[in-house]
Amino acid sequence: MTIIIKKPFLGPYSYYASSTQMTAIAKAEHMLLSLKGFNVFILPYYEWNSLKTEEDKMKYLSNFGKIAASSISAVPWSPNVQ
Repeated sequence: MTIIIKKPFLGPYSYYASSTQMTAIAKAEHMLLSLKGFNVFILPYYEWNSLKTEEDKMKYLSNFGKIAASSISAVPWSPNVQ
């Protein structure tokens, strides 16, 4: 599994001002990554910024990861035999 974290994609500049709606450019980038075969999961900056403690952030990330992992169809691993 490849994980890509693209910080500008997750930040406030990927949303319209005073809104939780992603910009057209952010949506296009999301779509392009999906078309390239990546599973894209968005961790909205406004949800992250609302977390007050490190414990809250750890719980959020744990839950986020579980949801992301469960939404990916399981593909059996096989060694790359040459």
